[in-house]
Amino acid sequence: PYTVKIPDEVKDKWESVVIICKDKKSGTKTELTIKLGHEVTVPDSNLKIFAGVFLPDFKLDEEQHVITSASNKLLNPAVGVKIYEDGKQLFPSSDKEWGWLYAKFPTMHSFQHERFEFVLKNGIPKS
Repeated sequence: PYTVKIPDEVKDKWESVVIICKDKKSGTKTELTIKLGHEVTVPDSNLKIFAGVFLPDFKLDEEQHVITSASNKLLNPAVGVKIYEDGKQLFPSSDKEWGWLYAKFPTMHSFQHERFEFVLKNGIPKS
């Protein structure tokens, strides 16, 4: 398993994330603003998304088994989430700490659901 390490230059600098929720059934898109460390209910569903960790410049170090942010610049934004339906965790699989949503690579390791798709739009810095 990978360990998430948040560098000091990133720690406590980001407040929230904006996630685009696409309803494949109706074709509508909704923007959900989620404060880090909190969850929201997806409108008209039994889904909840918990936003855990935001990394503005996501980097995976395979040798060290570490997920981190290479900088505090929005070069490869990603958010670690947990997605629940009726209280049961759907994403990530139980062997992983976080499921990742990426702004620049929306289909990479993405959450699979018959009705909804989620993509990270951006991070919101603390003011």
